[in-house]
Amino acid sequence: MRTEEQEGVDARRAAVSQVEAEVLVLGRRLRRVLHQRAAALGPSLTPVGYLVLGRLVREGPARQVDLVATSGIEKGAVSRLVTQLEAAGLVERRADPDDRRACRVAATAAAEEAFARVDAERRERYLARLDALPIADLEQLAALLGRYNAAVEG
Repeated sequence: MRTEEQEGVDARRAAVSQVEAEVLVLGRRLRRVLHQRAAALGPSLTPVGYLVLGRLVREGPARQVDLVATSGIEKGAVSRLVTQLEAAGLVERRADPDDRRACRVAATAAAEEAFARVDAERRERYLARLDALPIADLEQLAALLGRYNAAVEG
């Protein structure tokens, strides 16, 4: 004979399994979208390059050591990535005003314009795809995703 407590545990496990399945679908979709966005900025741009470039566009110039810290990418990989982005004309190295020995990596004006275009297209696609959802549902979805992210982060 099953207890109410056991039924509650089983229901929770089923719900968590459902969340996990949906998060996996979301992850696969995110990988595909990152590849598409990267390709829209240049044929040689990788998804990781797209993410690093996005950080530079949103937050401004950064030292490579800061890119290592915020991206979770190893130092050598960041160095190679910056070299590739520079060769593609998407970033430039500038002297660091705080440390003559170091340089800061900055997105070029062309990269900022291209990123803004891709970002605007992304926003329009989101608006179109989510148009059928009421605003209250969108707000609830955003709140739940925020809570999910906080729960898995901690």
